[in-house]
Amino acid sequence: MVLTGFLARISTGFLAVGMANAVAGLAVVPEDETYLQSKQGNVEFIYTTQNEYALQRAAQISAYLHPQYESLFGFKLDSPLYVGLISQQNQIANGFSTQFPLNMQVNYLGGTSHVDYFNSTSWLDTLIYHETAHNYQLNAKARKITRGLHNVLGNSVSFVGILPLFTVPNIMLPSFLVEGNAVLNESWHGNGGRLYSGRFLALSIMQARGEYLTPEILYNQEIFQFPYGERPYIVGGFFQLYLAEKYGLQKTDAFFLTHSRSWLFPVQTDLAFQRNFGHTFEEEVAGFNDWMAAKSAGFNEAQGEHLLSSQSFNAFNRDGDDIVFMVSDAQRAPQIARLNKNSGQLELQRGSYAQGKLIRSGETLATQGSNFVNPQFIAQGLLDENAEVIKGTEGKMLQGYLSDGRAVYFDVASSFIQPQLYVGDAFYAQVNSSVFIDNADNLYYFKQNGKTRTLYKNQTALYSYTGYYGVVSDVGSDGAVYFVADSPKGSSLYRVLNGTSERVSNADNIVDARLLNGQQVLLAAIGSDAYYYVQNALQPVAAAPFERRYFFEDEPYFNNPEFARPADGPLPSELSETQTYDNLANLHYSGTFASFGFAKKGAGNAFAVYSFNGAFADPLLNNSIGFFAQKDITETGLAGLSYSNSAHRLQYAASVYGVYQVGDNAEYHPYDASTGAYADWSGEVETDSRDYGFSASLILPLLQKGHEYADVQLNYYQDYDNNARSPVILSAQLGRSEQYGISRYMNYLNAGSLFVGSERGDSTYGFDYALSHDLPGGFFVGGKIKQVSSAYQRSASATAADYTRGVKFTNVENPLVADPTTLVMPQLEYTRFVHSAGYAQVALQKQFNGGRVLFYTFPISVIRHGAFAQQRYYQVQDYGSNISAREYNESTLGWDMDLLILNKFPIGMSLQYMHNDGVEDAETYRVNFNAQW
Repeated sequence: MVLTGFLARISTGFLAVGMANAVAGLAVVPEDETYLQSKQGNVEFIYTTQNEYALQRAAQISAYLHPQYESLFGFKLDSPLYVGLISQQNQIANGFSTQFPLNMQVNYLGGTSHVDYFNSTSWLDTLIYHETAHNYQLNAKARKITRGLHNVLGNSVSFVGILPLFTVPNIMLPSFLVEGNAVLNESWHGNGGRLYSGRFLALSIMQARGEYLTPEILYNQEIFQFPYGERPYIVGGFFQLYLAEKYGLQKTDAFFLTHSRSWLFPVQTDLAFQRNFGHTFEEEVAGFNDWMAAKSAGFNEAQGEHLLSSQSFNAFNRDGDDIVFMVSDAQRAPQIARLNKNSGQLELQRGSYAQGKLIRSGETLATQGSNFVNPQFIAQGLLDENAEVIKGTEGKMLQGYLSDGRAVYFDVASSFIQPQLYVGDAFYAQVNSSVFIDNADNLYYFKQNGKTRTLYKNQTALYSYTGYYGVVSDVGSDGAVYFVADSPKGSSLYRVLNGTSERVSNADNIVDARLLNGQQVLLAAIGSDAYYYVQNALQPVAAAPFERRYFFEDEPYFNNPEFARPADGPLPSELSETQTYDNLANLHYSGTFASFGFAKKGAGNAFAVYSFNGAFADPLLNNSIGFFAQKDITETGLAGLSYSNSAHRLQYAASVYGVYQVGDNAEYHPYDASTGAYADWSGEVETDSRDYGFSASLILPLLQKGHEYADVQLNYYQDYDNNARSPVILSAQLGRSEQYGISRYMNYLNAGSLFVGSERGDSTYGFDYALSHDLPGGFFVGGKIKQVSSAYQRSASATAADYTRGVKFTNVENPLVADPTTLVMPQLEYTRFVHSAGYAQVALQKQFNGGRVLFYTFPISVIRHGAFAQQRYYQVQDYGSNISAREYNESTLGWDMDLLILNKFPIGMSLQYMHNDGVEDAETYRVNFNAQW
């Protein structure tokens, strides 16, 4: 029940560590392909027939990787590791690892869209190295008490009073340490990695120059400041490289076992650093700054005529005589920038695009990307202005089109390991970079062999150098090929002609380039606070790309499958017999979230309050079983079971519980519409407790593509209080929503729903509709209307229970059940039941991106602000003869803040002043909290 939802959130949210979070809160889409499973020692692989080729490679890596990680991290995993190799119905450039609900990782096959980003030979290899490092980081349990609690409670956090008990202490570590260490560990296998990218070294140097390498900024899991989510991976990776150069890889990885000793209050980072390295985190950050300062000596930033800047980077492309690329302010819909190479004229056009490289598709421009085609299929391809996958491009990471119309693309389904390049329907080559297509239909790309990177024109090798980083940028009229590659200090622009290479810019922060004419070039460069675009003259100097070499290349573990091989026998390379994956048969115990304490009411005796919520889940997160028992402050004791299933298009969940101890009577406050007062009535409605309760829900997604969605839901909730509402609610939702970058509010929302409920034989029906849009300057404007009516007619001889029939008009949302047939007015004195109720609302919001207050040692930081003004008009029709509709006008002023608790957990806080003349307390001040994980 509670734990099932809690685990679903944390396994794909704040506790999920990996390259990205899973889509829509699930590991796989519903109605996915049939999965198979096979074991190798303590590792269980889950895969499909189509990607069995990836299984063979993953098993080969796994056989030698686990002994290596056991040696470096200092322990063996205490539970089986489930490794998902996800089907082609989930085409995402993504992977995640978690301990919740199980020790597991999920790997998606969409890496071709990031082939220039990861600088690695194999996408699958990178995923396995990176995500398995996370499994070891988080699975560490150095104390016997932690291991003992884990044997009973599984993966959980429990409380005795306010005292927390962590069975997985390292979940409290920030992304900067966890992701950075995984980037380090993906880099020493001879597969390349992000540490080999001059672009990312330049990013880190520019962060140092901007004075952003402070304990407060690095330690807080804050993604609302440039370079946003990249900082934990990239800057964190170079921080881990600094530690490994100083202390060695084994001591660097051993930090996670050291940190897990702090099982009671695992946020003592300085103590763990002192124990492991002999210095505090703050001292090591100071050393990291000195290390980066030495690397940045002589670093040159791109200069020239400044055109514009962007908070995100998307590669250049050609469209006729124009250079086209996408820019973003990270708060509104992105813009297409179009620079004419002849006139120098720059045009900007905003649209509802998903960000990516622009490619012409017929009469329009589209972006490379990934999105839902329908609720059962996430496809990579070209996305139109509505972020919808263009028909015919599904499963193709398009690089462009030849003059005869043939598509040049990576076939996503066969590219789990390395990109498979196709031209039309024919296989062309296995490559390791994006593909540049010139006006004569020639293809330019890189192939990787070990640490040798080779530039190709069509099927002919042109030039080789040592390194993993290189992206083709342009081709000159003389046939010279321009490409971005490593410079000694970062990333620069080179060209090669007739086998001879030259460096043509002295800048070290270049990420892309396009020729404007024979002597001028447009550069995309990375700064401290944004990417920026400048025009430069070419400055040719004879030079080859720089070989970026690290200390671990001389260590015995580097690219060595024999390192840490067990002395007592061969590696467990054989896979067990293949079995069909069954959702129910693969339910495994996850853990039990427990809390225990004492409460006291008035002068009475203290009594125990407790909550136990446990779960079983399967590694694909398709279904789960929960069990729970609790007794709260009302002394009501409940126990029950729940089940949820998202494997099918019709998703469903149900829970049933029994009441083993009846608590205090509930108290209702009948409303006298003739006097406008809540009666002090002797006929209070006492709790008539059932011995059980039941809830169920069905969700049928009808539409999911681009920015649009639609579904139908059926919900039922039966309270153990026999007099409480137990409605069956059918609702249908249809909408379009857009939210970009770090926007706190919806950039565009146009959504409505219809609903009808049946409760104790009474029907309730209504609708709601919302429309909002962003404005320049960080402003947002919107409106909403809602109306709910009941067919129930209260008679003059109504009994006490009849006063709980009709439309529920209340001051607080039901925290357990989403009930659209309820209408909420926050300043209402008590809940009452009316014949109909509705409201109309207008609101103005403003986002402020400055004013961050970050702390390293203090447990609360402020990472974002917003303000709003809202006016809501209510009209309520109470029961009673000759009773006119009651009107309320509610004005609200608010200040929103996004807080970061313990450097990790985001919580929204809203300070509100409310005024409503129609209620007893006309003026109210409220503080609302909203957990955002």
